[in-house]
Amino acid sequence: MIAATIAIALLSLTPGHQTSASWLDQEADRFLNETGYPGVWVAVARQGKVIAVSARGQSDLQSHESARIDNRVRIGSVSKPVLAAIAGWFVQEGSIRYTDRLLDVVTSLAASANPGYASVDLAMLLTHQAGIVKDQRASFPRPPSPSTYGQIRLTEVQKTLANAPLFVPGSSSAYSNYGYQAAAVMLETRLGKSYEVLLKEVLRDRAGLSSVGTGVPPTSPTSGHSTIDGLTIVSPPAKTHFAYDYGAFGSVHLTISDLAKFGLLYMPGSPLFSRQTLQILCAEQQGPYTLAAFLADRKDPNAITLHHNGSLTVGRGDSTVLWVNPARGIVVAAYTNIGNKGSAEVDALKNLLVRPLYWRLANTR
Repeated sequence: MIAATIAIALLSLTPGHQTSASWLDQEADRFLNETGYPGVWVAVARQGKVIAVSARGQSDLQSHESARIDNRVRIGSVSKPVLAAIAGWFVQEGSIRYTDRLLDVVTSLAASANPGYASVDLAMLLTHQAGIVKDQRASFPRPPSPSTYGQIRLTEVQKTLANAPLFVPGSSSAYSNYGYQAAAVMLETRLGKSYEVLLKEVLRDRAGLSSVGTGVPPTSPTSGHSTIDGLTIVSPPAKTHFAYDYGAFGSVHLTISDLAKFGLLYMPGSPLFSRQTLQILCAEQQGPYTLAAFLADRKDPNAITLHHNGSLTVGRGDSTVLWVNPARGIVVAAYTNIGNKGSAEVDALKNLLVRPLYWRLANTR
């Protein structure tokens, strides 16, 4: 029965043709009933195609807008695999190398940087092995202009590198938003273009993710929600915090189907990466993160699953989970428009929705 239902849903999605399969709607409804969250967006892909997409519940509790599959969702730290994919493309093209050192590429940082960062290269930044603190974000009296985002990133990285590294680079790992800010600055400096332009050139124009962008979505956004005194409300905006707009570690938005298509970039026959590049990107490293910025999970005894979570909690309220299994050809992408401090919403997405969907697909031929 399951096999027949999934077979019916095996459709390749294009911008003008998006399908919500009843079996996936049922899973999404079950998730909302169990959690009480405002809305949920989920897409699944198998063997090179997005096979079903669902958007259930409400995108905004205040306006009572219904969730739609064309909503642009803000994916938080799942933006890190996006940046790593852009880096992987330019490494593949020979424009930059994983062994290129940060201070050799961005020479303006060398004079003020702590000497402990001298050996930090692009690979260390992408795998969280550079010893850079997690956050060094600034506050602004008003929203900064997008034309200044590159300079803001450079200034924040400069401030970050003035401090001693947390450990000898390459000897350990510590999750770092600002390691990714530094990686973005490396790409911007070497290629002479802003991260926002590079994102569109690689993922929109080359990979075909037509909805991808950064910051506040220009159309069809969702509203983030948070829980205050036991009530779920639209999150009050952060008046001085705009890192989710300019920070390359967490600024990406796109539709949930395009997020699943992003996962398909790591499958054999990728429209972006060669077989050799895929092997490099997905290989397990000394630390827990791959060069594709995913954690490598071996809970599936037959194949490594790559995964990353994302959450936006300051002035927002978003939670995202992406699972990619190249060997099985499976991608599950899920988002809910609520996020409080801590990981409860991400854990609920993972355990109540993404994991059951993954095993349903893995056990169905």
